[in-house]
Order: sequence, then structure tokens, then C-alpha cells
Amino acid sequence: MHTEKYFTLSNDMMFSTVLAANPELAKKMIELILDIPIDHVVCVNAQQIMNYSIDTKNVRFDVFVKDAAGIVYDVEMQASRTREKFLPLRARYYASAADTEIYKPGTKYKDMKEVVIIFLCLFDPFDSGLIRYTAKTCCAENPNVMLDDRRKVVYLDAKSLIHSNAGISSQLASLLNYIGGKDYEPTPLTSALQSEVEKYNKDKTWRQNAMRLESYLEDFREEGREEGREQGLKEGREEGREQGLKEGREEGREQGLKEGREEGREEGREEGRDKALEEVAFRMFENGREEEEILRFVPWTKEKLAEKRSEWERSRS
Repeated sequence: MHTEKYFTLSNDMMFSTVLAANPELAKKMIELILDIPIDHVVCVNAQQIMNYSIDTKNVRFDVFVKDAAGIVYDVEMQASRTREKFLPLRARYYASAADTEIYKPGTKYKDMKEVVIIFLCLFDPFDSGLIRYTAKTCCAENPNVMLDDRRKVVYLDAKSLIHSNAGISSQLASLLNYIGGKDYEPTPLTSALQSEVEKYNKDKTWRQNAMRLESYLEDFREEGREEGREQGLKEGREEGREQGLKEGREEGREQGLKEGREEGREEGREEGRDKALEEVAFRMFENGREEEEILRFVPWTKEKLAEKRSEWERSRS
């Protein structure tokens, strides 16, 4: 018997949709994770893409939040361990991109606000048994000397059942258990989040677009895996031949395969997501969907949406 897929909050598109549509829930989640009060948020953008020139790498924030004090929060849902070892580097890149987005040339250093990157992981990102890892910049020779660069990264592990005596609040434990798909004690926040999740799972249009996006992404991931395998085999053979030894050949193949797969997956995932979003937008153009509805599913600015609509119209002429 066929059972329709149920999208939970840990699904990337569901996570972005729910928090972007409900700024107050995004605010409460960040307050709970960081244990701080936030006056109010002035913007919440889902899957915000920043690309400053054709020569730079795209930056895509799952949920980009800015509060009234100018502090920026980027909340990322990380369900897969595929790019686990790159999380600290992603955090560095995201923080730099956020600064570039917010501050104009000539901004005084004293006016720079804090940037907080939050990774909600369905695994232990550092395999050290902690539920929360908070990273700040400090002096290597004396860790007590903190360097106030106003940048902080928080990694949360929601992979296993978390109890309220685990060094975090009972409400945060409930939130992480909820995100991780474990038994949890309902709270006003988890109940509100689940209500939104139920709503979008019942929304036929949203589900169709979510399924279509996942299908496109999987196709491009597979293409990326194949390219990675081929490149890895090629590099492995070349390095093995140069070394001329069996050990060298084996090491070359293994290293080449590993690097090729990782590079192929990364590039395939990025290209696949961009292509999938374009396909979703074009299909919605064909169905006569309104701009506001399209922007719920496609994380573009109105200007980019207008450009894509013009491109779509040209392709039909």
C-alpha cells in the first residue's frame, strides 16, 4: 500500500518554509537555543541566496534572521553527515557573507554587530558526546583570552533522546527531541511548529513542489556522484602509475575516489538545487501562479524572479 511521504521539520524545505512564514516562531527558537531575549525580528528570509559576482561562490542561508539591534542569525538544518567535516568552514564562509551583505564600504568596526551561525544537526558534529558546542575565537596560547570579533557558532546535536538533566533547559531538550524525531514533551513552541508542519503537509501545492524539488535534487546528486567516481578513478590511476608501486596505486585510487566523490557531491548538490528551483519556478509560471506564491517555494528576490520569468517567456517564443 502506497503511503505518502510525510515532511517533518528536519526536512530542509519544510524548515525554511515554516520559519520564514512565522517570524515569531523563528524568534522563539533562536531565543531558546541561545538563552537570550530578542526584542523583535525585522526580517526572516528562507533559503536566501547571496551571489555578489559571477566569480564568487553562492551562499545559501536556510533561515536568515536579523533583529532590531542589527544582530544577524543564520539557522541551518543539517540532516546529513555528508559535509560534516566542512561545517566549521561553512560557518566561516557564512559569517563573512553575512557581513558583506549587511555592511557597506566604510562601515566603522565599532558599528559591526554580532553574527551568530546555528547548525541544528541530526548527528554529533564532533563525536565528543556534547549536545551543544559553542565556538568563539580565543587565543591559542591562553584560551581565557577571548577575541571579541562578534562572531559565534553554535552546533546542536539532536541525534539521540535528550533528557532535561543533560545540561540544557527542558524546553530546549524537547525542541531537539522533536527535531530529531524522538519522543518529546510538548511545549508551546513544539506544538506551534508541529501545527505548521501539519498545515504544509496538507497543502497539496506545497507538497507537489516539495516532492518535485527533492526529485530534481536527487537526480543531480546522482549525476554528481557519477562524475565524482569517474574523476576519482582517473586521478587515482594517474597517481598510482606515477608512484609505480602497488601501495602507491591503492593509495592513489582510494584518495582520488574519496576526493572525487566529495567534490562531485558538493558541486552536484549546488548545481542540482539551483536547477531544481528554476524548474519549480518555470512550472509555476506555466500554471499561472502569482508572484507571492512562487516566492514561497523559490528563494529568490523579486528582481531575480522577474529575470527568470523573462527567460521563461523567451524560451516559449
